[in-house]
Amino acid sequence: MAGDPANDINEDTKLNVSTIFSETGLAAIDYQSKYGNHLPWFIIKEIVGDEIWNTYTKFTIERNHQDRLVSLFCFLNSILIQQGLFQPSPDLRSRMKGSEIKEMLDNNSVLDLYPEQVRSYFEELTIMQLETPVLPLTEHDTYGVIGVEKERVLYKQTAERLGLRIYEVDDVEPVINDRLGPFPYLNTDDICIRLEPFQKHMASEGQCRFLNYGYYHDGEQLQVDHVIDFNSIGDNVGKFFDQFDIDIKCDKEIYDANSQNVHYRENKGVRSKDWWYEGERGEEIKQLIEQKLPAL
Repeated sequence: MAGDPANDINEDTKLNVSTIFSETGLAAIDYQSKYGNHLPWFIIKEIVGDEIWNTYTKFTIERNHQDRLVSLFCFLNSILIQQGLFQPSPDLRSRMKGSEIKEMLDNNSVLDLYPEQVRSYFEELTIMQLETPVLPLTEHDTYGVIGVEKERVLYKQTAERLGLRIYEVDDVEPVINDRLGPFPYLNTDDICIRLEPFQKHMASEGQCRFLNYGYYHDGEQLQVDHVIDFNSIGDNVGKFFDQFDIDIKCDKEIYDANSQNVHYRENKGVRSKDWWYEGERGEEIKQLIEQKLPAL
């Protein structure tokens, strides 16, 4: 409907992006400029019309919620996760040798140097998302720019109500090249990171990315037909397709070859999923996930 063009990794998922459906006179391309490549189910239904929608079998795959929230955090906060994406502060640099600076940058991420502090940021960011009221799941505006603007107000209210530190970064002044400065959650001025993504809250805004179920869930009913074991996930997804007579081939080899972020955290040396929930507020987050997100 509205995916990505073919490349060395992916199949062509834009096969019907320009197709005008006869029942409605609409095409997915008409929605792309506003909603991007990810269309919620009710917009797809709106585009194709009732006849196609009611006669096709629809299914979706949603990953384990705890794992997905960690994966999304790592993806949206790559500055903290990937090695070398920081700089020693001018004061720290004055106290270190050049070889020591090089070794620190070559072998460490912010997460490596300050794991507890990064996990605290993960905890508060995730709690803010889960504690903020959800926008209506079946309204167009929830999935566009207007939805983000509405969320900004709600997020700040939640952060203030719960005493979260998310917005402290807004007041930080850069000390290197007018771009890099200390990150409040690290509780140190020794290293600096690029502030812009955090001050624009690019890693926290957009509930549709965090509370992903809006893309397939109407807020009232969720049907789970099959739970797949994540161990040997490629083979198990293939068995799922076979069981339900879905003509999509998948096994471990195909899955590993086509997944753009397969084993991403393992390859980047990122902590295990369980580690992220072993901090002071880990159990609180697990309980919020159970309350807020559809149980699988």
